[in-house]
Amino acid sequence: ISAMDESLGRHPHVECFNRRGMMKIWIGQFDEAIADFKKALALDSNSVFLYLGLGNAQSAKGLHLDADQAFSKALDLDPKNPRVYICRGYHRQIQRRLDEAEADFSKAIELDSTSAEAYFDRGAVRAKLRRFKEAIDDYSRALKLKPQLAAGYYNRGNAKLAIDQNEEAIDDYTEAMNLEENHSQAYTNRGVAKAKLGKPGAEDDFTKAIERDPKNAIAHFSLGNVKLLRNLPKEALSHYSDALKANPRYPDAWFARGQVYHSQDQLDLALTDFKSVVDLNPRHAEALANIGDIMKTKEKLDEGIDYCTKAIDLDSRLPEPVLNRAIMREVKGNLDGAESDYRKAVELYPPGSQRERAQQGLVSVQAARPFFQGISLIREQQFSQAIEKFKKVTEILPETEQAGIAAYHIAHCHALLKDKN
Repeated sequence: ISAMDESLGRHPHVECFNRRGMMKIWIGQFDEAIADFKKALALDSNSVFLYLGLGNAQSAKGLHLDADQAFSKALDLDPKNPRVYICRGYHRQIQRRLDEAEADFSKAIELDSTSAEAYFDRGAVRAKLRRFKEAIDDYSRALKLKPQLAAGYYNRGNAKLAIDQNEEAIDDYTEAMNLEENHSQAYTNRGVAKAKLGKPGAEDDFTKAIERDPKNAIAHFSLGNVKLLRNLPKEALSHYSDALKANPRYPDAWFARGQVYHSQDQLDLALTDFKSVVDLNPRHAEALANIGDIMKTKEKLDEGIDYCTKAIDLDSRLPEPVLNRAIMREVKGNLDGAESDYRKAVELYPPGSQRERAQQGLVSVQAARPFFQGISLIREQQFSQAIEKFKKVTEILPETEQAGIAAYHIAHCHALLKDKN
């Protein structure tokens, strides 16, 4: 840049402005790069590459409409230039205009079928569109044209991992690491693939990833998961915390740490973490369900019911918030709502202790209704009707404490009837 400054000080020259503009893009001086390309275009308004450089600088600066105009001007000058389509495609990809980006990369390939970059970039777009098999094909073509492309192996591995081609993904990550020894994320994702297959070496890969990049949040998170599976919650908490130091906007790490705190009855810490999840992702149903559970434990029933309801509205297949809402509704005397929730929880839970708990809750609510009706009838001195209600309780819950209390009320009603007669 200093050499260009000196040359331009002596004589304004298009090529010097162009080169200095490109260098300033590389070092992040986008405003100065834009100024250089505009100065060059004032000297030569028919240069495709000057408009291309201007578009790249404006795109990097976030001036998307200006960049669109610059790329369009470049294509007006040379509609068969594959490089312009690649740059505009990348610009559109950044803006999540994925269909348009794919069309640009496809046009670049049509104009130059030997462009590894165009195949690679189209593969990246197709992966974002979740068309992973097509993405794998594009990455494979890019690698055939450029076998030393470490990013090609890494991205192809990611696409394979997404469709559970885990063995093949491991091979691609290994190849990426052979080409780029310090590829921290390749170690991370190879560890993920190994963990999915239950193969040894996942923990070692996560550790190596962290050695190469101590701020690799995904590696810390994944290593935390491994430690938790090995019943080492203290070490898991440490790695989840390291993941959050590296990336405070990582909802999975907040949620995982919150679950560990919750399991240890550190409710205030768990509540903070689950609320952090919801701040980042208000539609995280499981975090909302966990907050509801904590509120139930803290006997903040109205708040607990509210959080459970939000969780159920987002994912009606989750049984835990349904059961918790049933329990809280029962405590608050909303027997109809509680009965409905208990029935739903019985449907949602697989056979086991939680389903049995929901069934017991359902029976308890069904018994509570005639019990409270019986109490009301005693107050109204309708003792014969009250006796019938309490008998229902003993039929629904035989040989239980509740049945004993109901039997006492039956005896009491008989005594009151005798007095009355």
